[in-house]
Amino acid sequence: MRVWQRKIVYPRFSAIPMYMISGGAILRRRAWLAVVLGAFVSLDAYAAFNGLVPLAHSGRISYMYGYTDSAGTESEATSLLFGWNAGGYIWRPWFATTSMALNVGLTSTESASSSSEGTTGSGNFTLGVFSRSRFPFSLNYSRTDSRSQQFYDVAQVSGETSFRTTRLTLRQSYRPRKYNQLFNGWYNSTRFDGGAFGSNSQAYGLDYKLRVARQTVGASVTHSVVNSRGSPDKSTANVMSVSHVYTPSGELGVNSLLSYVEIDPGRGAVSIDSQAFSSFFWRPEYRAINVSGGVRLSENRTEDDKKTVARSLNTNLGLGYRVTRAFNMSASVSLGTSDTATTQTLSTTQAVSVSYAGGRRQWQGFSHTWRWGASGVNTTNRVDSDSVGSVGLEGQPASTSQQNFSTSIGHGLNRSWATGRRSSLATTFSQSASGGQSSGASTANKSISHGMSVGWNARGKRGSTYLNGRLSDSRSFGERDSVFNSFSLSYATDLTISRLSGITGNASYQASQNTSEDDQGKTTNTTKNLTGGMTYRNGRPFGIYNLSFASSIQGSKQVDSPVPSTTVRWESAFRYSLGLLSTVLSTRVTESPRGRLVKSMNFQATRSF
Repeated sequence: MRVWQRKIVYPRFSAIPMYMISGGAILRRRAWLAVVLGAFVSLDAYAAFNGLVPLAHSGRISYMYGYTDSAGTESEATSLLFGWNAGGYIWRPWFATTSMALNVGLTSTESASSSSEGTTGSGNFTLGVFSRSRFPFSLNYSRTDSRSQQFYDVAQVSGETSFRTTRLTLRQSYRPRKYNQLFNGWYNSTRFDGGAFGSNSQAYGLDYKLRVARQTVGASVTHSVVNSRGSPDKSTANVMSVSHVYTPSGELGVNSLLSYVEIDPGRGAVSIDSQAFSSFFWRPEYRAINVSGGVRLSENRTEDDKKTVARSLNTNLGLGYRVTRAFNMSASVSLGTSDTATTQTLSTTQAVSVSYAGGRRQWQGFSHTWRWGASGVNTTNRVDSDSVGSVGLEGQPASTSQQNFSTSIGHGLNRSWATGRRSSLATTFSQSASGGQSSGASTANKSISHGMSVGWNARGKRGSTYLNGRLSDSRSFGERDSVFNSFSLSYATDLTISRLSGITGNASYQASQNTSEDDQGKTTNTTKNLTGGMTYRNGRPFGIYNLSFASSIQGSKQVDSPVPSTTVRWESAFRYSLGLLSTVLSTRVTESPRGRLVKSMNFQATRSF
């Protein structure tokens, strides 16, 4: 059987070999192609730059009305707010992105004796060029304009106030290909015009950051100028800093900083502050020891009619050692010196502390823990002054030394019981004692405290109930004795009425008594406070979808107070939303301790788009 095969002949696009085309023809073809592509690009660019390409925009219009009756004095407030936000790009999203915001507000307030009207407008424009590149540029411009007028009916006096604020921020960043570097140059300008007062401030600076393996280097330079209207003086500030962070591992780190700050208020003394600081830490993960320390050298120079210079040097070193998981020791040493034109000061401090946290022990269902700690501090100060003072004669140094020792011990006991399938009872008891002695005091300070609490909670199908009581007693003994006792009882519950409604309530009683001793004898102060509240929520009142209601009442009273102390506040709010429309109607009634009654009602409607 013969299978017939058809030979397919593909057409040839050019019968002339490429080597036979002259160089001039190739150049002409490339020129025509460049002209055609350039025309298309030019048309596209012209169409894009002719207007902004919006991506998204949104806004809102709000109307608010408020009525207040404060002890018979009525007032009304009305406001209308408009806000619009838009974002887009120019030509291409990678080339430039923009965002704009506009807010306008009109307010009116009227009472029996005065009235006022106000207008506020603010706008913001942001432009980002090559935001995804290595050299992004950003511009931010904002302006706020506010004007208000007041009129007083009784005095027949009117007034007007206004202010304008304009801000401009420019930032240019550059990230080279090599290494992990970042350059930032920025400029800020703020202009404030408040009628009789005005100011203009400008600031610009450069930032640099370099990140390599385990190291980070940063540097910044900032210059700022502030001048006020009507004042020939200009306040300037120059700030320079260099920082270095070295972390070869998570266990070791070194931080260093150099800074220089110069402030010239324009009139008066020029202040120059400079410092060099470095600190380190070494915290091995699998070793019982850790070390940290630092050194700081600073100089403060004031240049005016009388030039003054103050220098200081401060160092510290700390050592921690974990003997066991529960027993820890630490020691620290610090040295500080300061030098001025007339006084030299030297201060040293040595401190040692130990702590022990006992393990948790179980006995008959009770859990017991205890802790202990002690510390000692030695401080020495030496002052050498060229002038006659309280420390001694001229040129004669004076030294002071003080030692402090303190210790504390405490323990705690707690247990919980299951009183039902969904209820439990828990109790805790704690006791602690501490004492301290200073070389400058003849009497040691001692204190002892006790505390006990009992809590009960129950969880049911429709809610939960919590009840808690606490009693504490603290006493201190020394040159002045004092006693502080407190008792508190709190109750809280939440009840689910239905799938869409529920009630929560709380009440608490607190009583405390403080007895202190002074030169005139003992003084005792007693306070008793009672507070409570209840809140009702319904997610669909009257069966209306998207409607919610919440009402709460709160009250407080100071028991046995010689002056009225009762405060009551009742708040209710209806909220309704349908699509892009939302409304809120709220009321509030407040009664102050002296019987002053304040009633208010507020309505707000917002339409978003």
